[in-house]
Amino acid sequence: MPARARPPALGRKAPMRAISSFAALLLLASSAALAEVAMEPVKPTPVAAVPEQGQQLYRRHCEQCHGAEGKGDGPAADLVYPRPRDFTLALFKVRTTLSGQVPTDHDLFRVISEGMPGTSMPPWKKVLSEADRWQLVHHIKTFDDIGVFADEPAKEQVALGAPPKVTPELIERGRLLYQDKKCWQCHGQMGRGDGPSAQGMKDDWGFAIRPVDFTKSWRYRGGDGLADIYRTFTTGFNGTPMPSFLASIPEAADRWALAAFVQSLAQPMRPSQVLRAGRHAGEIPADPNDRAWAKAEAVDFPLAGQIILEPRWFKPAHDVVSAKALYGDREVALLVIWDDGTRNHGGDNKPLDRVAVQLPLADPATTDGERPYFILGDRKHGVDYWQWAADGKLDRERIFGVSRREAHPSASLKAAGTYNDGQYRVMFRRPLTGKDEIPLKAGTFLPVAFHLWDGANGEEGLKMALSAWAYLLLVPETPFTVFLWPGLLGLLAVGGEVWLIRRLRRPAFAALMLVALSPSAFAAEYQRLEVNEPAPAFRLLDQNGRRTSLTDFRGKVTVMTFFFSTCVDVCPVLLQTLEATEIMLNPKELDRVRFIAVTVDAGRDTTERLKAFMAERGLRAKTWRLLTGSILDLTGVADAYGTVVRPGAGGDFVHNSVFVVIDGKGINRVELHG
Repeated sequence: MPARARPPALGRKAPMRAISSFAALLLLASSAALAEVAMEPVKPTPVAAVPEQGQQLYRRHCEQCHGAEGKGDGPAADLVYPRPRDFTLALFKVRTTLSGQVPTDHDLFRVISEGMPGTSMPPWKKVLSEADRWQLVHHIKTFDDIGVFADEPAKEQVALGAPPKVTPELIERGRLLYQDKKCWQCHGQMGRGDGPSAQGMKDDWGFAIRPVDFTKSWRYRGGDGLADIYRTFTTGFNGTPMPSFLASIPEAADRWALAAFVQSLAQPMRPSQVLRAGRHAGEIPADPNDRAWAKAEAVDFPLAGQIILEPRWFKPAHDVVSAKALYGDREVALLVIWDDGTRNHGGDNKPLDRVAVQLPLADPATTDGERPYFILGDRKHGVDYWQWAADGKLDRERIFGVSRREAHPSASLKAAGTYNDGQYRVMFRRPLTGKDEIPLKAGTFLPVAFHLWDGANGEEGLKMALSAWAYLLLVPETPFTVFLWPGLLGLLAVGGEVWLIRRLRRPAFAALMLVALSPSAFAAEYQRLEVNEPAPAFRLLDQNGRRTSLTDFRGKVTVMTFFFSTCVDVCPVLLQTLEATEIMLNPKELDRVRFIAVTVDAGRDTTERLKAFMAERGLRAKTWRLLTGSILDLTGVADAYGTVVRPGAGGDFVHNSVFVVIDGKGINRVELHG
């Protein structure tokens, strides 16, 4: 595609404008420097430039976004937000140098290595060697049209020092500074990027820019560590409306306090594949802000741009949506929550903000568990589509793929939405049963997905952010009285203590167990454990690289199985069974249970791979341990626990299915094989 023209205000045809802008930046830096700030010498660059090597690396890895001449106008530039950095004016955001100054070589190296969170700039340390990354540092500086890297190289940098201990008093001090210095004018009172000055912001290139949402720390451009935030407040972000606070907050202790307050606004992600609807006594509240919702469990669902169907959308404004659910005697309700710094509800010639909930039209029990295509269903499997717009309008459709949509008005579906402090809260309600509804019962799982549109970002139609399929579960009000597996039917009592899994009576889970524990070809080969005898000891590495042994789980009930992360056969069923068990335990029960999955693939399942696998499946670090080790260690543990492992095709493995339950004293209580 043709290269996008540079903004006239910063083009080569306007040299005086560029020079005057640079002079203004130098003036700003000079005024900021009047404030006392500790400086330190810049560290020397450890690798000398090899121009040909840097040029080749840039062409191979960087040119598609940043352009052949470093102007931020590569073929992919229009497809990402924010736009790639224009290197020609030497204006860089993340630096340890004063406002308006060029970054140090180490600053550039850090950004290349770590990437820019919340953008399309990846961490190149995962791809390129350290030497190659230094060559890119040298090459990026050659795009400097003004020559400031050559004329005014960074010789000093801000000495950050050691972060203080974060205390409630420090955070409160930062909160007062947040108000006094009017940070809320851009970032909003709750830090959601919805302040009165947020709309219409542009960077020095004339492109739209949004204040960061402080509640989403994974999008902090310069990093979410306390020192990272402090550095940003001290040096500012060149080329953006984000200034240095060195002049207005001259005391380093105050800037640390402000950093601590901003960091306290960050909300941790709460990922899960299951949205648990709790039982609500009485009528479901009609108000999305009713106090009943405060007790409901929240789940965060990652979103991505819709890039499968035309028109594809590569730069969605939203990357996460939250949801809660409740059900009563007659209705079930879903509360969908998301932050949006700009409210688009009509009258501004921009698309409306919207949210949609997608459910299957047919009961999954009647389709052998097959779900519709995750983007608006397909010809065979339609979706029940609920869409709420910021003007208050609710639409319901039956959709069988993009080309077949049928209006499906229904008085039984209700919705209500509010917008306050940069946050939408939209509640959908429907009957548990009805002629137009899939019947919902406690203990059943129903696929659910979410779609989101940001009008200020020009999103409408297929230009949207969407989630993958997840599941809605109506959690029974009273505990289940049967176990998932035949060996766990009833209450498992040890020493007068009643403990462990008292849940799961759905036919779907029985089917899972039939698959997981179906007769195995290895039935004659494995050695069964002795029940009511001490379980075999082991010492392996967990997903964080920590040495882990059976004694680490003393006082907990341990449920153990074997798997490998690339398995597409029985391993997903084994893990899904344990995940389902985890879902059905209440918090008090879950606190007493730990789930262990030991890999049989020592070669590929490193600690790093297992940590990534944990994140992919949304497994909770508090209750799960994925264990690995040497071939010798893993073979010994597998043999001891009756797991027979054989090489399979393509480097995979074939093994039998095993579940072992060990009590808090290390005694084997239940052993199931398949």
